[in-house]
Amino acid sequence: APNGILFLSVRSDYYYALSLVSQKLFRNASIIEKNYSGEIFDSGVRFNWINSKTLNEGYFSEFGLILRNISGVGTLSGITGDPLSKILLPSSLSAEERASLLELEHYFGDMYPDSGRYILCCLTKDSH
Repeated sequence: APNGILFLSVRSDYYYALSLVSQKLFRNASIIEKNYSGEIFDSGVRFNWINSKTLNEGYFSEFGLILRNISGVGTLSGITGDPLSKILLPSSLSAEERASLLELEHYFGDMYPDSGRYILCCLTKDSH
């Protein structure tokens, strides 16, 4: 809609590369390097991924959208089962520690959007 804002989250190629490395599935890394989707976990499920460079090069323009901001979500911590969980589980922290982590997550999420569990995109409609 005119003047609307779309928030969208996507997985990065880096996140899936970390997942493959943590599971020692090195043979599937080339799928990520050469494509934006594929079956990488030998599960029969097809996954999609992208990176901030591609997003910043106008990926959404064919849809009439302008990328206003991108940020990584979960750059310094993980949830059970993902490769970043080996760094820190936020659920193991006190409220004060979670607040400190959130500040760091915002800072590094803006600096390194590909390094999180998701890349959060803020888009607006192209007015032309």
